[in-house]
Amino acid sequence: MDPGRHAPDLTCSLPPAELRARRTQLQRELAPAVLEIEPTSGGYRFWFDATAQRLAQIAELIAFEKECCAFLDFALELRAGAERVALTLSGPAEARPIIEALFVDATRPPG
Repeated sequence: MDPGRHAPDLTCSLPPAELRARRTQLQRELAPAVLEIEPTSGGYRFWFDATAQRLAQIAELIAFEKECCAFLDFALELRAGAERVALTLSGPAEARPIIEALFVDATRPPG
């Protein structure tokens, strides 16, 4: 990091109990819908079927997460005629382990 730059604030504003509840909700609602996860240079890309219900769930996720994890960048990609939609989560290099813990691990079945 440049000497003149400050480290990014990588804190989630949710209290621990709400964070656990959010992770459980992700595992229950969105995790089963993940078709594929691929690493990107700044985070991860999650692929889903491009149904209206799934798009609404992803939009809700983005709206919620942008409030509590302001350090994350969200990119939603849906091409004309595509059957799949991509949600890319990224942020500063220091955010990668947080993305893994909060989203990648949460989309894997518990066990």
